[in-house]
Amino acid sequence: MKKLNHIKSCLLLVWLAAAAFMQPGCKKDATSSSKGTPVITSIRNYVAHPGDSLLSSVGTGQWVVISGKNLKGALAINFDGVKGSFNDAWFSDTSAIALIPAVIAFPTVPSDKLNTIQYITNHGQTTFSFPIVAPAPTITGVSNEDANPGDSVKINGLSFFFVKSVIYGGINITSFKSSNDGTSISLAVPAGITQTGGIVSVETKSGKAATVYSIHNLVNGVIE
Repeated sequence: MKKLNHIKSCLLLVWLAAAAFMQPGCKKDATSSSKGTPVITSIRNYVAHPGDSLLSSVGTGQWVVISGKNLKGALAINFDGVKGSFNDAWFSDTSAIALIPAVIAFPTVPSDKLNTIQYITNHGQTTFSFPIVAPAPTITGVSNEDANPGDSVKINGLSFFFVKSVIYGGINITSFKSSNDGTSISLAVPAGITQTGGIVSVETKSGKAATVYSIHNLVNGVIE
């Protein structure tokens, strides 16, 4: 019996020694698997151009590569406060691929969120200052190309942000309203449009768009 108890005591000591030996290793593993606060160092083209992969600004609807460290474990990537699309399975600790939202309502973005990329992970977050600009406008159509003077019409399109001028039927419009999402401009048809009408154009800080046809064209539009 004494011999059996002695064996049990030895086994217990061996087990305790093994547990004590393994414990520091477990702590070390836990420490090495922890993540630091994410850091963004640069923004690159998703498809890099030779010798010109780094970007100095980005636009809406654009795929980008975010470079830095501790980028794995992303929960949200916000551009000007608007959530971008991504798949964290594609990420490494030093590189992340994200799609900037197609629509950012720039005039409604709080000043502290303008030109920022907010990167949120399960182990911290960071905010990176970077120019996010509205692309050049696009005109897709006019709600009523033959409306009467004084009637309300809409110019439909994309990126009608920070509008500098609107030409409707060849006439400069001084009173108009852009939608918050930048997809339309509302105005009243001006008096004085001629029978041959004129083009529609919208100029913003980012560029200019114009129709290739004339609206209110009562001459060339008549079937003889």
